[in-house]
Amino acid sequence: MAVFRSSVLTKKGNELLIDAVAGENIIFTRMLTGCGEYTDEERDRRTLEKRESLKNAKQEFTFSSYKKESEQSVRLTAIISNRGLVKSYKITEIGIYGKKSGDAEDFLCSVAITNSTEESDTFPPFNGLQECQIVQDYYITISPDAEVNIVTKGASVLIEDFLEKIAELENGCRTKMEELKNKIEELKRSFQAGVNKIYNYLKGLGFTPATNSPDEICVSIQMIYDTRYTNGYNAGRLQGQEDVKLNPGEYGISTGIAEEQFTMYTSSRVFGDILNNLTAPHSGTCFLKFELYLTYDSHSKANKGKVYVNRNGVNVAYADIEDDGFDIHPDISDDEGTHQYIWKKTLEIPNCTSGKTLEYKIVRDGANASWIIGLY
Repeated sequence: MAVFRSSVLTKKGNELLIDAVAGENIIFTRMLTGCGEYTDEERDRRTLEKRESLKNAKQEFTFSSYKKESEQSVRLTAIISNRGLVKSYKITEIGIYGKKSGDAEDFLCSVAITNSTEESDTFPPFNGLQECQIVQDYYITISPDAEVNIVTKGASVLIEDFLEKIAELENGCRTKMEELKNKIEELKRSFQAGVNKIYNYLKGLGFTPATNSPDEICVSIQMIYDTRYTNGYNAGRLQGQEDVKLNPGEYGISTGIAEEQFTMYTSSRVFGDILNNLTAPHSGTCFLKFELYLTYDSHSKANKGKVYVNRNGVNVAYADIEDDGFDIHPDISDDEGTHQYIWKKTLEIPNCTSGKTLEYKIVRDGANASWIIGLY
């Protein structure tokens, strides 16, 4: 088994520990092994303190764990493996690298060498079957106030640490299972409290479920639904019908043209197209009823009347006397060569908005005109 001398803190390593005493967080990053051969002069402690690297580094490992053995000592542990090693070598030197937290690059902090090549272990190459491992502990003296961490990413795990971690996870799982069990019980109690509340409410309405369960509660709710017309709902519906009959306007229902909605107009033939503005009495579909009296000086000019209803400049209803025909006025007189006609029509106007303006337009081709219109 290899016999190593006491580890030596390099000059940079010593500065790192001084920074740690000043409150800096230090990190030990990796362990390097090598086969460098040292002369008696190079083995001197003061010479080793000046080293910045191993003489002949061969392998690099991250740390499996570290433990603060005392106020002044830290034990770093790494598993040295020959996996990937193609040629054997004697492990004659070990170096520990570290840095301050936040620094980009690490450096050699501590170095240990064997007494001689003869007192060094020969590390064999990997044979592709059985991996050779050495659990290497390394002790470094530090200040009691130093804040120390290590890099463990990618490190092999000691079986003792592995078993300890499993025991820790098992304890954590038991705790979580107990917490989950308590949470499930809490949910059950909350759910049952909700079921009880619905049960008691239905009981107060006279529909008591057979048992205090969701299935029987659903049965009682279905019963309420099935008997909704015979248990007061029908009476309320009939009362609502009577309310609408007494005052249909309050419910947005028009019963026709009220007296105040009738308007009468007249116009001479010398004026152009006729425009009237009307106000929608309610929202929804409105109806415009008009009676138009036209007097022509020639029979051939008749049958030319047209009516438009516009909203915001867009035509929404239209009537043409040529399509509808017309009635001869019963008091027609040809003594003065006049020809009188009556045109009656009701137009449906969809999508009205209460209070909005509609434009009533008459095109009468030179006729005298009188008309009555009503919007309802």
